[in-house]
Amino acid sequence: MPEPTLPALTRLRTYLRSTGRYGASPFLVGQYGGAGELAQGFCRLSAVFGGVYMLGEEVVAIERADDGRHRITLGKTEPQTVTADTVVLAPEYRSLASPAPAPAKSEVEAIARGVWIVASLPPALQAAAAPSRSDDAETGPSSPKPLDAALFVLPPDDGRASSAFALAVGEAAFACPADQFVVYLCARQSADQTPRAALQPLIDALGLEDAPSLLSSTYADDRPEPAPPADLPAGVFSLASTCGLAPAEACDDALRSAEAVWRRIVDDESADMFAGGPPPVDDAE
Repeated sequence: MPEPTLPALTRLRTYLRSTGRYGASPFLVGQYGGAGELAQGFCRLSAVFGGVYMLGEEVVAIERADDGRHRITLGKTEPQTVTADTVVLAPEYRSLASPAPAPAKSEVEAIARGVWIVASLPPALQAAAAPSRSDDAETGPSSPKPLDAALFVLPPDDGRASSAFALAVGEAAFACPADQFVVYLCARQSADQTPRAALQPLIDALGLEDAPSLLSSTYADDRPEPAPPADLPAGVFSLASTCGLAPAEACDDALRSAEAVWRRIVDDESADMFAGGPPPVDDAE
């Protein structure tokens, strides 16, 4: 459906306020292929203050123990159990804590996503993402810097009511080896479309199929999770589904969802989530 004016103006204000804060562009691009390093940074900060995080373990059960705490079972082959007073769930784990059956995901609209790995930039991005130089009068011209990132926006047209986006990252973002690029594609997908069909106008505009350098491609649809059920047990909270379209705003949506849950946990609307915690534990003491 056509986008209302107010959300567009709000995003525009965000971009204007961000321009010049960390450089000429208002955007920050996560290294190693995406925004995962932002989550990694918070995990590491948690560890400094005594937090523990586990990788590669599947959550198989969440139960209420006799003492009122929550017992979380991890792993199927060699199960491990941890307990906690408060549990914060990603949307896909709600069914483990709620007795009500999970409602079906939306069948009306989804976000079509695609990932292309190419050995050369698509033609539409080559000019915009030309390597930059920092020439100096004393030292002479410097070597071109490799591509860090380039964002391509395909505006709406008669057959598409919303914009489509492509984000290309290269070796400077540690996303891939030298002379390779990862191109992330996203567009709105109607109920009768496949992800590839929804992304085809963007693929054509970029000239991806005209370039003989395709190394790999994959597609998927991202459907928003239903709203959190009202019957979650006390002490169990669920993050909202953040199925955003614009690549530059996905992190903002996730942060707002996390902050809302954190305020419910601390029960203080005026608290500052980024005020910091107690001093780090000194192992030498």
